[in-house]
Amino acid sequence: MAIKQFSNLTEQEIALLVKAPALITVLIAGADDNISKKEKDWAAKLVHYRTFTAEPQLQNYYEAVKEGFNVELDTLVESWNSESEEAIATQLSGVNAILPKIDPEYASMLKESWRSLAHKVAGASGGLLGFGSMDEAEKKLVSLPMIQ
Repeated sequence: MAIKQFSNLTEQEIALLVKAPALITVLIAGADDNISKKEKDWAAKLVHYRTFTAEPQLQNYYEAVKEGFNVELDTLVESWNSESEEAIATQLSGVNAILPKIDPEYASMLKESWRSLAHKVAGASGGLLGFGSMDEAEKKLVSLPMIQ
């Protein structure tokens, strides 16, 4: 699926932007060293919902994300270990070189959407209906400080 806002990006740059929600999910879900099925399932549902509930400009982005999300997420989870957080944060920081190449308003919407996804994944486990369940490790990462 072609995303017109990505027309001047390389395939590798597009791939990283499309992979970002899976990276964010694993980063946040793995912050407590336990990536639960509930967190994975909730993230997959969120990506699906965003194909029709996100800002209209982002809906085709989430369509592209949804296509390979579960496979990408499973691959990242399988390779997860205690040192993965830093590697994933470094990989996510790669979007900082890409976002200035696209429309600033669209880039801002992407970042806001990613941070929202991070918050929702962090709240997916524990607490009452997922509220009040964010632990300290998740709180440090949920604002995605590696993405400017």
